[in-house]
Amino acid sequence: MLDTVINKLSSKIGEMVLRRWQFDNDFIMVIRECQKWMRDPDPKVDYCNIVLLAQLYRYIDTHRMSQHPAIDEVPASSKLPLGRLGPKMTIKVLEEARTDIDEIQEILQS
Repeated sequence: MLDTVINKLSSKIGEMVLRRWQFDNDFIMVIRECQKWMRDPDPKVDYCNIVLLAQLYRYIDTHRMSQHPAIDEVPASSKLPLGRLGPKMTIKVLEEARTDIDEIQEILQS
């Protein structure tokens, strides 16, 4: 029951906090709409699209994956300048970023 209450109130409380701290409306929209998987208000990418996709990536290979749409099913997946996201595009992006990832890991291990 506590989880249900937290899930229902978390976005409202988050929105109130961000308004109180005078955050920009773009960030407040993220709090308000970060669970609306099929939202598609604008053809351009926005912060909420990025957060939606990040959440879906986080659920890959977890029990929560089956409770949410696939990454390539949500409108946000086609808005990034990389092209339509999906398993092949994800692998391509990771392969292209491999050098950067290796450099960051090396720095962190130093």
